[in-house]
Amino acid sequence: MSMSDRARQMFHRKSASVSQQPMNIKEWVNQKFKHGGAKTFLELGAHCGTDTEWMSALPDVFIHAFEPDPRNQQSPKPNVSVRRAAISDRDGRAPFILSKEAWGQEWTHSSSIKLPKNHLSRYPVTFGETIEVDTITLDTCCHQQRISVIDFIWADIQGAEGEMIRGGKQTLARTRYLYTEYSDGELYEGQITLRDILDLLPEFRVLELWPDEVLLENRSLNQGDAIS
Repeated sequence: MSMSDRARQMFHRKSASVSQQPMNIKEWVNQKFKHGGAKTFLELGAHCGTDTEWMSALPDVFIHAFEPDPRNQQSPKPNVSVRRAAISDRDGRAPFILSKEAWGQEWTHSSSIKLPKNHLSRYPVTFGETIEVDTITLDTCCHQQRISVIDFIWADIQGAEGEMIRGGKQTLARTRYLYTEYSDGELYEGQITLRDILDLLPEFRVLELWPDEVLLENRSLNQGDAIS
């Protein structure tokens, strides 16, 4: 009985309340990377820079941002490099399908190198013309920029998660945290599922899960780290 009581007291001292809702990703990033020290982020699908804005305010961070849609522009920042290219599994050029309208306004959030499929019935988004854009793999990008360890990747690439992983195996092996969209309902033709993502990234584990996004941690890089 004495041993049982000591065990209960130990568990009580070390216990913590767990939220019934996943932590907001912005809150998590700000908490995890609030301290000084050089940090390297990749933002894949930067759009007009809404998320670039708050991430670039973190101490000692440098962001390599990618945005292929020529309609999406953001203000220059000294610690942000923006490249006009889509992340893919090959370097070169590829067709890029532009989203056109949604909710009664111009809509530039859903353009992709992948053809829309169930996206057409799930969301009131229309798609217009197809243009050609530059494509680059994560591995080529990091080789060109001589990037070693990546602290955090923000991936909002509209169905191209499989292409990102296949073209970034070396890079992802050196990435501490990956936040990405996913869909188990094939919003875009050939889009891989969350199960596929986890199978392709066996060293990663799920830290937070939302209906359409997941936060992953690279266990091989973060062994011994406390989860924030």
